[in-house]
Amino acid sequence: MKMRKMTFFYWLIKSIVLVLAKVFFRLQVKGLQNIPATGGVIIAPNHVSYIDPPVIGASIPIACHYFAKEELFQHRFLGNLIRHLFAIPVKRGAFDRNAMRMASDILKNDGLLLFFPEGTRSVTGELQDAKSGISMLANQSGAAVVPVYISGSHDVLPRDSTRIHCSKVTITFGKPIRFAEVGNAEMDKKSRYEIFAQTIMQEIANLRSA
Repeated sequence: MKMRKMTFFYWLIKSIVLVLAKVFFRLQVKGLQNIPATGGVIIAPNHVSYIDPPVIGASIPIACHYFAKEELFQHRFLGNLIRHLFAIPVKRGAFDRNAMRMASDILKNDGLLLFFPEGTRSVTGELQDAKSGISMLANQSGAAVVPVYISGSHDVLPRDSTRIHCSKVTITFGKPIRFAEVGNAEMDKKSRYEIFAQTIMQEIANLRSA
């Protein structure tokens, strides 16, 4: 359970973000009980805004790791900040084996990882197709995947905007899904990865319409 423990700095930043989100975005969080108490867990939300990672991370009562583009680590202040917030450097535009290996190790040691299945923010706010990375990681690590739907963040800060608006944000955590539970072991790996990724997005869509 060591990977789930917060440092004081992590707890402080998380608490500040959570208070700000509740005050300015009237943040509402549902389904936290669906996060498994033990074992590695991939938190898999839709992605529409820059505010998604900090708000979702702040809503979770235990430590959560996440990917951040490696260029951010080159800035002395920002790089040190996100390192202390458990960020994992990842190369953009290519499959980063080192980042995936680090993420898998975290999950195998009972950690939580925030991972956006769509890979990038949606321009329109609508759900996109998932990439195969989440299937690969779920398979390699054996981690449970918790689908998450965040609503309202697109109104707070749309993809092509720099202005933050005060609007209600709701985060809903769904039931966990495991790679072994989806598809058939006799299927080829590529097809099974696609089916699992589609299943995650369908569960996110179900949370949206619930």
